[in-house]
Amino acid sequence: MNINFQVKADFDLAKIPLRGWDTQLKESAKIIAKDHFERLERGKGVSGAMLKGLKESTILKKRKLGYRAPETPLVAEGIMQNLERAKKITRTKNMEKISLRVTSKGGSEKPKRSRQKIGQYHQEGKGQFKREWFGISDKAFEDIAMIFVEEVSERIQKACLEGTNPLSHIAGYSVSA
Repeated sequence: MNINFQVKADFDLAKIPLRGWDTQLKESAKIIAKDHFERLERGKGVSGAMLKGLKESTILKKRKLGYRAPETPLVAEGIMQNLERAKKITRTKNMEKISLRVTSKGGSEKPKRSRQKIGQYHQEGKGQFKREWFGISDKAFEDIAMIFVEEVSERIQKACLEGTNPLSHIAGYSVSA
């Protein structure tokens, strides 16, 4: 059985602080990086489906080189698996954001240009198989959405308790404790 409900409200957003999402953005970046690493470790792409397998010749080549997971696409060297989060939040007049990028084995150095080409090759399917490995999975998106829903709810509640009711401009609406 599915139960769906929808709540609509007209908020005066001027009464709710919309800046200062540092904690939520940093937590979101952690969720994405962890999800990305674990998905690739299990051989799954951003959609949650298994990535198209490697050719037998590629697996043999990686085995000879001694890679830890020669049969799993994009994890043999660990370069495509590690995401680095920017240390600071970038702010503009209308936006706050945090950046993630692929790094060399969890370090702060950018991967070699050849690695960027390999990542793009797999993501876009240039040549043979498309392996969409980079992005935000549905599970990570849901976890991130909950972080922001909880924070917005908390900010609305705080505004109401401080007497700056964000719903006060609606005729006939009142909140009492």
